[in-house]
Amino acid sequence: MATFLALLPRSLITFLYAVAALLRFYGNIDTTPFQPIPLTILEWSFWAFTLGTASLVVNLGLEWNAGSRSRYQAAQARERETRRDDLASEEREKADRERNRADQERNRADQERQRAASRARIQNRFFISQIRHQLTPNPDTRSALTDFLSFLQEYGEPNSLPVDMKIKVFVYGTLMPGECNHQPYCHRQIELPALGYVLGQIYHLANFGYPALAIGEDRVWGYCLSFPPGFSLEHLDSLEDYHPGRSPRENVYDRCWAKVFDPQDRVMTEAWLYRMDLEKIEQYGGIYLPNGRWSGQQKFIA
Repeated sequence: MATFLALLPRSLITFLYAVAALLRFYGNIDTTPFQPIPLTILEWSFWAFTLGTASLVVNLGLEWNAGSRSRYQAAQARERETRRDDLASEEREKADRERNRADQERNRADQERQRAASRARIQNRFFISQIRHQLTPNPDTRSALTDFLSFLQEYGEPNSLPVDMKIKVFVYGTLMPGECNHQPYCHRQIELPALGYVLGQIYHLANFGYPALAIGEDRVWGYCLSFPPGFSLEHLDSLEDYHPGRSPRENVYDRCWAKVFDPQDRVMTEAWLYRMDLEKIEQYGGIYLPNGRWSGQQKFIA
């Protein structure tokens, strides 16, 4: 049916041209075939030719319009397909960029983890050597520590060196800045003293004129001092009458490792400090300082 309808305009044109030709060439030109309509065969032929030509023009116009519409639709379809291809290409490029970025991030993360693990291993080795030397100072431990520092200076890369190889000591008495023992014993420090506190209880030893720190939960204020790697605590140990090889009862102070907090209550670092047993403090006439601060210029009343 659709094929018939598509062929109908052309068939009508053919029919009209055929009628016009038959009337023109095979009929009596002056004859009037239909009396009610006063038209001769020649005039009927003319009108058939005219209608056929009009139909032909209309048909050509319709076909041209249909062809234009079909071409326009095809062009739009091609344009939509091109846009889809462009969008798909952009999406693929974006996905490739995201994958590349993710791969780079993973590679950086892996490298950072490897560097962090390397730094941790080197730092642990250094701390072990350092603590071993501080606990039992002797030529062997000093030589091992010196060799390790030489190795770091020669082969250590900036990204693989320990985060902090400085020797840190928390002081709360005569070793604080401005007190009598600070300059003679702490002149090798490599950073400005950092104000902070440790947890404990501080007492003034009235018989000796300096303080002592005992285990407790008070804030004991003082300063964290930083010394260069390889710094020996022997002079400070001697001042505090501490020797790693003696028993705690024989030592006046005990050197221990403690967390140091900053004034905002954040953990600042960990450092050595000298602490005294509470029984000894009582024997030495210790005066409890509830404010957690000691000064050589302060007057203490038992």
